Amino acid sequence: HPLPAQECVNIYGFDISDQKELEEKLRIKEKQNDVLYNIGKIALEYESLQTFMDESLKLIADFLEQEYCKIMELMPDGRFLMRAGIGWKSEFVGKHIVGGEKGSQAGYTLLSGVPVIVEDFEEENRFEKTEIIKIHGVVSRARVIIGSTEKIYGIIIVNSTKRRKFT
Repeated sequence: HPLPAQECVNIYGFDISDQKELEEKLRIKEKQNDVLYNIGKIALEYESLQTFMDESLKLIADFLEQEYCKIMELMPDGRFLMRAGIGWKSEFVGKHIVGGEKGSQAGYTLLSGVPVIVEDFEEENRFEKTEIIKIHGVVSRARVIIGSTEKIYGIIIVNSTKRRKFT
């Protein structure tokens, strides 16, 4: 506010960083709700489970801005099949099978019952970097169980070629 009589100006400022942080959190929540709404819409529109998974993965990969996303289906023998995938080489989708033993990443996720996050495979010591991860240059990943602990369908996995801290 200019004060001509005193030949000065009063300047007022407000710290709006909390407001900006809150606005960003709200923007992310709105985007999450949009993705969940669209996944629900896809579930109602398509009768094919495969189409539902493919379309859902596209939305999730886009929302998280990740180049690789996949669904690994738990098979009766305890192994996992890459049932759907975004970004992966075509020879893997629908064909790639991994073990479900405790030492494998899939088995570890299944037995832990909680999301498993790898920020950097170079520093990871719980399990080895698999060939598919090496081929695609994956650095970070997050894995979450699909289904309830009583009835597990499989695991959804989001992968990044850049170091990322998933939350």
